[in-house]
Amino acid sequence: MTQPDHNIPPAVPLAVTTPIPAHWRQMARDKGFRLTRRGADRYQIMLECDRCGREHRSMRNVLMDHVPLCPHCVEDRWRKDAATAGLEWLRRDPDHHRHGFYRAGCGHTIRRQFGRVRQIARGEHALRCETCQRQREEAEACAAGWKLIGPAVDRGPNYRLYRHSCGHEQELARTNMQSERFCCGRCGVGWATAPSFLYCMRFGLPNAQQMVIIAHGHAHWQGLRGPGGAKPNRKRRAKVAPSCVKGARACRYIENSLQVMFCQTEPACCRSVQSRHRAGPACLAPQFST
Repeated sequence: MTQPDHNIPPAVPLAVTTPIPAHWRQMARDKGFRLTRRGADRYQIMLECDRCGREHRSMRNVLMDHVPLCPHCVEDRWRKDAATAGLEWLRRDPDHHRHGFYRAGCGHTIRRQFGRVRQIARGEHALRCETCQRQREEAEACAAGWKLIGPAVDRGPNYRLYRHSCGHEQELARTNMQSERFCCGRCGVGWATAPSFLYCMRFGLPNAQQMVIIAHGHAHWQGLRGPGGAKPNRKRRAKVAPSCVKGARACRYIENSLQVMFCQTEPACCRSVQSRHRAGPACLAPQFST
């Protein structure tokens, strides 16, 4: 029986012994790389980038038929785009080659496409954190006595699914939740049966006298929304008192009485408002600071 010879040296990989053709090296130089050596097999090669000087592994057919991309330069561009957009690049998404994970300024981790982050860096899109957006929508629902469950099932992207304190679930538009102008489908509690408020607001117009508005309504802060739609500080902008009477007609009667009293005590301001009203409704538009 023949015994195996244990003195035979191990086989040398083909990638080490096979020389690199000269036209491969020339093609790599023409495309901005330097072919340093072969890879683990005869299909892999190692390229050194002329721009960053770092080495990466590539396939031979990529060098022959296409223009290789340096992964280190690509990652540096992702980091630069993220910094310009106010983000911190963390890592690539292992499940999709076009997505990556970033850390927003609020501290939450978000997932975005690399192209979308580049557009945010150029100012073409705005950045929104899903976690912060969810917290804002939950706070809006809690302020109205509802609880946010999730996105609507049968409605569009502007609708959400909420649960009322009575247990009823209802799909509502987010803008209605912000203004609280809706009713519960089970108990009927909503803005139509909610108490009204009498409020007085003073506005400072540029190059003009101050303007005072006396009115009543349920969502008194709706008239205070600025150009961006954000709610200003209601404690500084308006003095609100709950209505002591019931019914819209009684509220309008008290509102008219307050307007008459105000015109008697502030005739100059009242004349200024009337003259602007005759000039056109655009002159009565208050100017908000962003």
